[in-house]
Amino acid sequence: MNTFVKVGKFASLPDAQIAVGRLEAEGIRAFLPNANLIQTLPGVLGPIPVMVAAEHESAARRILETDYSSDLEGDDETT
Repeated sequence: MNTFVKVGKFASLPDAQIAVGRLEAEGIRAFLPNANLIQTLPGVLGPIPVMVAAEHESAARRILETDYSSDLEGDDETT
């Protein structure tokens, strides 16, 4: 049986979903516990946790702590 740990808490559902997407893009399966309840009662449950399997905890935290915003600053090129 897998053990799951919380690797982040987010103020909004979109922010939590972005975190899940970042983790999954790096090959770490992540999920929002009670996702259906969160969508039904937004803001009622407080911060939204993101969960991963315990063996991926350190990698997941490292990914979520990485700030890529400086990679975007000053990029005025258009596609």
